[in-house]
Amino acid sequence: MSAQQMPRGGTQQTSGGTREAPEFISIREAGERLSVSDVTLRRMIRRGELRGYRVGRRLIRLRVDELPGLEPQFAAMRSSASRVRS
Repeated sequence: MSAQQMPRGGTQQTSGGTREAPEFISIREAGERLSVSDVTLRRMIRRGELRGYRVGRRLIRLRVDELPGLEPQFAAMRSSASRVRS
């Protein structure tokens, strides 16, 4: 899987001052928030459509602030899937 190494937690120093480190969640939790399966999110990470951050050897986390951009894409996927079933 193409996941990047996750940065260490805490605050980050920038030229403009200090900012809070981003929040990370599990693939399963992200799937629940977006109403998609964790398999779908893992496929997107593998294809490079979504950035995953590796924690240790096995765990992969997603940044919460990167998820809102995916919601319209999943809404379109769900609507096209419902049209196919009808």
